[in-house]
This record gives sequence, C-alpha cells and structure tokens, in this order.
Amino acid sequence: TGMRRGEVANIAPDDIDLVSETLHIPKTKTKSPRTVHLPEALVKALLKWKKINPVPELQWPGATGNGGTTGRRNTVNGITQMLKRREAAAGTEHLGAHAWRRKFAGDWIKAEGTEVGLMAYAGWSSTEMVARYTKSVAQENAINEAKRLLN
Repeated sequence: TGMRRGEVANIAPDDIDLVSETLHIPKTKTKSPRTVHLPEALVKALLKWKKINPVPELQWPGATGNGGTTGRRNTVNGITQMLKRREAAAGTEHLGAHAWRRKFAGDWIKAEGTEVGLMAYAGWSSTEMVARYTKSVAQENAINEAKRLLN
C-alpha cells in the first residue's frame, strides 16, 4: 500500500472497508487524511486474520517475539523489529522500513502510474518527494519511455 510505519501501526478495524477494498488513514505525517487501495491478496489475508485475531478491537496487535501477542497496539518500533526478524530469517540485509515505501513508489512509476497520482496516493505535498522516492528507477523508466515514444 505504500503506507508509512506510523500509519500501519495506527490502523483501527473501523478504518478498513473490505467491501470497497480501501483503508482510510485518518492520521498521517502530513496531517491530511487519505485513503489507500487494498490489493485483492491483502483483502483475502485480512479476511483470514479477522477470523483468528485474538484482540478484535486492535487490527495490528503487538507481538511478543515468540509468536504471541502483547494485547496492545503495535508500535512503529515494533514494526521495525518485525521487519528485522523477517529479513534475518530470509537471510537478507536490513534495508529499513522505508525501502518498502521507495519500492512502492518505483513500482507505481514503472507501471506507468502518473506522478500526480503517486503524489496524492502517498500523501506527499511536493513533486520533489516523487523524484526522491523514484530516483532508483528514473533512468530505466526514461529508456522504456523513449522506446515507447520514439519507435
């Protein structure tokens, strides 16, 4: 979804609309609420989670590290720790949570999404953020665009 860690940590069950496949983010870094699309695979996973969630009033309960839950809301730091554990288990280097947001932005542009659409979807108020987050794919995208336009 390209969401920030803080946005994920603050998900409440009422923020999710599985029928319309959307998630409303009432509190964002920029103070402007926004809504994101939930891909079909995520909707299916959330439906499964809804059946087994041990703390229904929390969408994202914190983990104890040994498979249990704390019974409290997850935190930004908790998400960072979870990502580190998953990366270690996969044998990859720790990229940081922001790498997921950069990848999301790069994939959006690679799929020929517009910069204006990405800016609105990601909750950015400046096109400078689009350039910063998509820098790693800019050259590849320029070559593909040139092939499409000039052939």
